[in-house]
Amino acid sequence: MVGPKGHRHLAVDREERAILVRIIKAVEIEGIVAWDKLSVLAQQAAAETYAAKPDAIRRTWSESTVRRAVNGFWRLVHTEGTDWISDPVVKGLATMKMAAAASQASKRIV
Repeated sequence: MVGPKGHRHLAVDREERAILVRIIKAVEIEGIVAWDKLSVLAQQAAAETYAAKPDAIRRTWSESTVRRAVNGFWRLVHTEGTDWISDPVVKGLATMKMAAAASQASKRIV
């Protein structure tokens, strides 16, 4: 997003966040790991989300887009923590995943 003085900054895109939450839940709860299946799920979630918001900026959720979004999400969780996550289920999943990673790291050190 470009501000009034031309400076770029990130803006919360509620539609994309809702789609990403569905993808993260599918990966972590349902165990879906095939990028093509996640892409189909993202396209379905996008169709539902954009149906309610016809003026929203629409993104095509290809396999590579889904892969970048999921990897970017987990990178952000590991660098920033989970305080910024608003969905309680996803926040809980991220917290558990971080705790498991910390536990594995401590076992490797010993």
